[in-house]
Amino acid sequence: MTATQPVVPLVLKALIVLLCFMFRLSGEVQAQEKFAASLNHITSIDSTDMVVASQSDGGKGILSFPGVNKLLFLNTRTQETRIVELPAGFVISRTFLNVPGRYEGERLVLISGTYKGWGNNEKLEWNDPEYLFVSTASGQHLKQISPEEERLVEWTVNKNSNTLALITRPDTNKDKKYDAKDSNKLYIYHLTSGQLIAMPPL
Repeated sequence: MTATQPVVPLVLKALIVLLCFMFRLSGEVQAQEKFAASLNHITSIDSTDMVVASQSDGGKGILSFPGVNKLLFLNTRTQETRIVELPAGFVISRTFLNVPGRYEGERLVLISGTYKGWGNNEKLEWNDPEYLFVSTASGQHLKQISPEEERLVEWTVNKNSNTLALITRPDTNKDKKYDAKDSNKLYIYHLTSGQLIAMPPL
C-alpha cells in the first residue's frame, strides 16, 4: 500500500502539466485564428513556395502596415504556416519581400520596424526610430540588423557580394531627436557571416 502512494501525486502533477499545456495551446490557436481573420493582403515571394499574408495598406512587393507587429508566412507546397512577430514595443512599418541576396541559405525578407517605446511608450510618434530586421523567406531566423538607438535612414542590398549597406542616424547630440543636427553613419552587413561593419567617417 505504501509503495503505491507516491504514484498519486505524480499522476496529479502530470495531469496539471497536461492541462496547462492544453490551455496554452488553445490560447495560441485562438490568437492565431484571430490574427488570420484580420488578414487582408497576400503576396508571393519570387522563386519560392512561400507567400506572406498580412494586414496591409500597401501594394505588391512592399507592404505597409497599420500598426501591427506580425506576418503570416505560408508554404503553399506543404501548407505549413509560421507567424513572424517583431519584439515587444515594435510595429511593422514596411516589409520588402522580393529583394536580391541570400540569408541562411534562402531568399531574404527585410522588415522595417518602428520602436514606439523610444519616446511615448503608449503610441507611435513621428520621431520614433525605425530599425531594419532580416528574415528568411520561410519566416525563420528573424534578426535586427541596424544598431540600437540609431534611426534607419536608407538601405540597399548588393547581390554580388551578398551584403547589405545601410545608413543610420544616431542621436549624436543627445537631444532626444533624430534631425539634421545629428551625424549619419554608414554600415556594411554581411548576410552570409552576420557581421556588421561600421565604416569610418570621411
